[in-house]
Amino acid sequence: QKVADGGDGSYVNMSPCQNVNYGFLSFLHYTIDYLLMLIVMTFNPYIFLSIMTGLSSA
Repeated sequence: QKVADGGDGSYVNMSPCQNVNYGFLSFLHYTIDYLLMLIVMTFNPYIFLSIMTGLSSA
């Protein structure tokens, strides 16, 4: 399977093990993103500021 790399037209062949790892990391990334979105949607300014401070300092 070929996966686009960086948008410059190059492709990388991935082994099945790498494909599983890539899928797991993508799942983890989107899970964290959606959880942060739900936390921010509570409209609590202190939680929002703490999340933004943490993201900007990392």
